[in-house]
Amino acid sequence: MGVTQHIVQPGECVASLAAKLGVTVDAVWQLPDNAALRERRSSPFMLRAGDVIALPEPRRSGQSVSPGGTHGFRGEAPRVSLQLKLLDQRAVTETAERQVEKQGRVTTIREPPPPDVRAGEALSGVPYRLVVGARTLEGVTDGEGVLREEVDARITQALLILHPDTDEERHLSLGIGHLDPPDETTGLAQRLTNLGFPCTPETVEGILEKYQASRDLEVTGELDQATRRRLVEESGG
Repeated sequence: MGVTQHIVQPGECVASLAAKLGVTVDAVWQLPDNAALRERRSSPFMLRAGDVIALPEPRRSGQSVSPGGTHGFRGEAPRVSLQLKLLDQRAVTETAERQVEKQGRVTTIREPPPPDVRAGEALSGVPYRLVVGARTLEGVTDGEGVLREEVDARITQALLILHPDTDEERHLSLGIGHLDPPDETTGLAQRLTNLGFPCTPETVEGILEKYQASRDLEVTGELDQATRRRLVEESGG
């Protein structure tokens, strides 16, 4: 069986690449030519743009047709499990705005968020609507703020709507498969940004200190074992 070398693009993982070829994830991931990649990446679902992966030949259909006839074919798109963990990232120093009318003038008053708001608290029991390609999925996050859905393995973008059709409705754009491995600086920056600590690979160290302080971890500015475990846990991978 012949193989080709492919440079991974943003949003691609073994599942999406295998789906386009009509083969299984293992048929790609377990190729002998991918042994070195397996040593660097702990999961076939989390690659980094620029990784080089060997791909097998596309699977050929065993169907035959006759000229001039009408033929119908039915196939089901391969799916993967999408898991998201939603956390409330409003920090205790955040301010909220409200307007009051006093003596004919509008005054803006800044006040702290409600006392029951805790940074990093799981958003449990939140109704959502997930738009993935042509499918719209609805559900409620579980007690740990997690939603789980089976989605088309070829899809790399989705729209998440929280509290749909209410005054609290909020839209979030999702990049499926865009998260780099956690041992890469880019992956570390992505996870910190997703958790409410915006940064770039160049500013990770200073932001990592803020994250550690907010989680009562030892403030080192380095990705030590405890910090890495907490980041991966809160990011869902």
